[in-house]
Amino acid sequence: MKLSRASRAVMLAAGAASIMLTGCGSARCSPPCAADFLCVESGQQAVCADSRTSCGGIAGLACPEGYRSCVDDPRDGCDPAAGGSDCSGLCVR
Repeated sequence: MKLSRASRAVMLAAGAASIMLTGCGSARCSPPCAADFLCVESGQQAVCADSRTSCGGIAGLACPEGYRSCVDDPRDGCDPAAGGSDCSGLCVR
């Protein structure tokens, strides 16, 4: 079942966190993400991003030490691939 970005965010808000924790679109995080991490698409792969972090955005925030990259936050409705130049993201370890 492929869900849109908005559907995944609504399901997370409704308490169906297993959708975000175990799969994103046709990709899956393996092993499943730990608590406080979301499985998000990053290019052609799925990665676990720390939902307690924030990066990018209009301020260009960097991830804290120990994180390797910043990926789009699928919960915010802002899509950098569709013209959202100031989208905030989540940090990946």
